[in-house]
Amino acid sequence: MTDLQLEVYVNGVSSDMIAHLRRTKSGTLLIEPVQLENVGIKLPKPRDGSMAGSTSRRCRA
Repeated sequence: MTDLQLEVYVNGVSSDMIAHLRRTKSGTLLIEPVQLENVGIKLPKPRDGSMAGSTSRRCRA
């Protein structure tokens, strides 16, 4: 995996924040839920009772 520090844009507007992501060998981007929360993106609460923030999320580039 490759560690990346990327500027975050939401709906085409810069948030003036940097988030830590990881890129897998296949090109998939992963981000820890806490990184999303740090830049102001709220995650939906899981329906199955698991802890939100316990796993990485896949991102679309």
